Amino acid sequence: MEQEEARKRHNALAPVIVKAICGPVTKDKETIPDVLLLLESVIAGAVIFLAAPGHDEAVIDTIIDGVRERVAELRKNELH
Repeated sequence: MEQEEARKRHNALAPVIVKAICGPVTKDKETIPDVLLLLESVIAGAVIFLAAPGHDEAVIDTIIDGVRERVAELRKNELH
């Protein structure tokens, strides 16, 4: 049950965070590569915060695997 509650909380927070990251960049007529660079910076900061030295790759792999799964799930739900 705890995981389901966390998922609901994260699903509620995600749109707010996406708008906070993408909104100002796109409003200022910056490009998709600018948004991607900002996301890289945020992810890099999160990896440094979360991972002990020497464990960066495992955290990065976990993040990217999760992103792939989440995008596939969201795209699948778009079709229904």
